[in-house]
Amino acid sequence: MHEAQEDSGNPITGLLGLLILGSIVYVISNFKNFFSKSSTPIKNNDVIVQPTKEISVENICSDNVKVKANNPNHEFNNLCIDIYGKFAEIVGDYIIIKEDGNYCVINNKDKRYNPIYSYIKKSFLKRTYLSYETINIELLNIYIDGCLKEGKLSYAKPMKERGHIEEDFYGGRIIALRMYYDEDFKWFRGHYISSCHSPIESLFDYINAIGFDLAIYLHKKIITPMDLMVYKEIKDMQSLGMTVYDYKNYCNLYKGKIVQKGNKYYDAQGNFIGNSFSEASNYWNIKFMSFEKAKKEIDNISWHL
Repeated sequence: MHEAQEDSGNPITGLLGLLILGSIVYVISNFKNFFSKSSTPIKNNDVIVQPTKEISVENICSDNVKVKANNPNHEFNNLCIDIYGKFAEIVGDYIIIKEDGNYCVINNKDKRYNPIYSYIKKSFLKRTYLSYETINIELLNIYIDGCLKEGKLSYAKPMKERGHIEEDFYGGRIIALRMYYDEDFKWFRGHYISSCHSPIESLFDYINAIGFDLAIYLHKKIITPMDLMVYKEIKDMQSLGMTVYDYKNYCNLYKGKIVQKGNKYYDAQGNFIGNSFSEASNYWNIKFMSFEKAKKEIDNISWHL
């Protein structure tokens, strides 16, 4: 430009050339910056922010769709809890829900199992109604597994196709109750008891663990009269005002036993109960409920809801 100015001798021409050259450099510089910014992800506090795909039941529940999001596992877990968390109970190794009027199973192979299980353990620990003190959990797990294979129990529907889910937490206790009355399982249960070294809870134990009134209600739900012997034993225990532990000890040591001393008869505790064997036998018949009376009471109960 200096040489051009000297040749022309006109300073205005040199200044005009300088302005044109500056404009060209400015445009090129901004043109490069525009493309540089448009190709760089937006940054917020050094965290790259990318658009996320909306999580919904339709796209997260399908086994054929892989959701691309910041944390799909977290979203799926929350979705499981929202749908099932308030309606599920832990039963042994399984989760039970009431879906479309039936008690259904979610096992540990189902991807819904872990978030629901963890949520119940953390927030609703008392919803694990059955324990080793109530029933043999290992035997119950075997029974549930067998019922699933035989079609007596069904798996919960896929989350995307789920039915109507009810707030009903009787499923585990009802399944356990059915185990005692299931004729198909009776042989296996007897074999299991004979081969097991630890004590196995009987139907009498189970009913006392969950409570007699609740047991009556659950029998009505499965439309099954209570076992005659168990019903009588519970009534006898109630008449004595004893706990299960005390009643069992009493039965082993004293109940129904007659001891003769000379011409008089006593119970095992030394209490006089009659001047003859028939009189002593009648004492026990009066003291406790007869099978005839127990049968009559059972027949007078409507075993349905």
